[in-house]
Parts: sequence; structure tokens; C-alpha cells
Amino acid sequence: MISIELITDYSEFQNLRKEWNMLRENDPLEDMVFLTYEWFDCWWQAYSKKKCLFVLVARENNLIVGIAPLMISRVFFRGLPIRLLSFIDNGNSGHNNFLLRSTRKNEILEKMKNFLLEKRSRWDIWELKRIPPESKNFRILCDVLRSNSILWAQKEGTCAPYLRFNSDWQSFVNNLSSKRKKTIRNVENRIQKSGDCRIHKIIDFEEYKKIKHHLYSIAKDSWQEEKSNSLNTPENKEFFARLSKAASSKSWLLIWILYLNEEPIAFEYHLKFGERVHGLRSSYKKTYQKFSPGAFLDYCIVKSLFENGEIKEYDMGGDADFYKQKWTNDYRKHITLHIFNRRLYSKLIHAHEHKIISYLRPLLRTQKKINEKK
Repeated sequence: MISIELITDYSEFQNLRKEWNMLRENDPLEDMVFLTYEWFDCWWQAYSKKKCLFVLVARENNLIVGIAPLMISRVFFRGLPIRLLSFIDNGNSGHNNFLLRSTRKNEILEKMKNFLLEKRSRWDIWELKRIPPESKNFRILCDVLRSNSILWAQKEGTCAPYLRFNSDWQSFVNNLSSKRKKTIRNVENRIQKSGDCRIHKIIDFEEYKKIKHHLYSIAKDSWQEEKSNSLNTPENKEFFARLSKAASSKSWLLIWILYLNEEPIAFEYHLKFGERVHGLRSSYKKTYQKFSPGAFLDYCIVKSLFENGEIKEYDMGGDADFYKQKWTNDYRKHITLHIFNRRLYSKLIHAHEHKIISYLRPLLRTQKKINEKK
């Protein structure tokens, strides 16, 4: 008999470490660094202000068979104040998912759904972002929602590009378009003519502590700084410091810094997990924009990963940005699910988001095209 336990206290969450990772490793097809206990622990210690843990733990005979890493936060949704039940995430995670014992997924998700409906007085919308649609967990959850009289909807989310390493470096370069090859040569020549450049790779936490001020200086002069979301913010500094320490102990840490005349001008922050590298953050100094430091560093990283031979995939993370599409046409299309809790306020939000807004969106696009032609 499967029972559901609700974890809202951080000390209780900490007690789950060993069983959490054992459960994650039990389902290798769904396993990823963003589901590790270490990832969520670092995240919670840095970003948990004004948020409440709402982790569901499924047990059978006192053995953990499922975990839903959730939280509740008070936010505005289309201008309406709501209590949002969501994955523990703020956009730093490349992908989100549940941890489920592979042989009991249907039953566990059904139990979790019923438990959350029993607790519906505590949340207004259950929002699940960045779930890969190829995930078996995602398909089963959709089946569970369809089989019940629940208001729910889905919409397209981000498209995360990834590069497969199924050839050697030279073969990969040979298959690039002439235009792309020329662009790479121009970028390489431009930055090398400007002075002495070198790339430093960091995989150790002690080394990270020595160079972290270089990361901050790059972030401070980046476009992310203007949006108050650079590595230079207090919360991000704390998260990436904690993550670097945890990742270093697991041999996941992989940071690349580009120096020009010994000045740090660009970096990429990665995690290496199994045979996959995940891109989390990248920045370059705007004052060096004319040298395309980000493009040059990305070129050097891709080449290094090819030549290393240990990696099967480079998950670039985020969305299908233009500079990422220069390397690959492959991407994972994420889905966002909205589940509503049957209470009147939640039903009104559903009508607003998935009825009225969905009806108005194509009309607004049409009007925009008309205005552009004028």
C-alpha cells in the first residue's frame, strides 16, 4: 500500500539525502543532475526566501518509491495574486521531473494527484515547467489527469538545444556550412589578433574560490547584469558557490574562463553528469563585444568536448538562442502543465489563462502584423 508523506520542514528534507539519490539512480532513463539531492539542497539554501517546501514522498513498506520536489510561493499570475505550487526551480534548472520507482509510476502519480487535491485549500495553481515530453513520467501524468474530472491544460515551454557527439571533431567541422566555417575563422582570427588569449578550465572547488571574483567581474559587465539576473547577485553568488562545492566533491564541476591579455572576459559554467555536459550560465564583458568572446569560448569548448571523447551530449540549456542554433538543430521542446484545484478562484484563473487569453492571442498577433505593415 502506497502512502504519501508531506515534507515542509527543511530538517526533514535533509534526512532524505541518502534515499533520495538511491531512488534517482533506480531510474537511469530519467536520471539527471537536476534531480540530485545536492542540486535541490543548494537551491533551497540560496533561494528559499518567502517560499515553502511542499515535497511529496511516496512510501511503500517504509521504502521511498516516489518524490515530487515541490514548493509553494506567492506570486502574481496574469496580474492575479496566487499561491503557486511548482517544482523547486527558478529557471536555473535545465529540466524538471519527478523521481519515481520505475515499476510503480502510474500508481504513485495517481496517489500524489489525489493527495494534492485533498490539500487544495493550500494552493491555487499547480504549475509544472520544463518537463521533457519524451519523459515517461510526463506521459503517465497526462494519462492520470485525463482520467479524472480535473481542469488542466498544457502549453509549449522552452526549447533546449543539445549537441550530440557521434563523430570526431574534424568530421563535425567538415559537415558545417561554408558560412559557419568562415564565421568561426573570423571570430578566431579577430580575438587572437587582439592579444594573448588563453582558456582556463576549473574542476576543483579550491580553485573555484581563487577565481570566483573573475566570474563576478565578467558578470558585472554583462547584459544579464542589466536584468538583475547575473552571477553577481547575492542569491546567485550563494547558489553557485554552494553548487560548486557540492559539484566538485562529485566530479561534476566544469567551468571555462577566457582570458585576453590576462583579463577575464568570458565564462561558461557547466556541470558534467555521466556522459552529458549541462550548460548553466554564460557571460561575457560587453566592453569586448566586438571580439565575440562568447562565440570564441563556445567554439573552444565544443572542440574540447569532441576531442575529449568522454561526452555523448552537450545540453546547452535555456532556450533556442541564436548562437546555440549555430552548433545544432536538435533541441528538446519542454512542456508547461497547469493543473487547477476545483476551487472557484482556481477555475476563474483557468478561464482567464486558457480561454480568454488563448482566444485573444491570435487576434493580437494579427493586429500586430497589420500595424507593422502600416
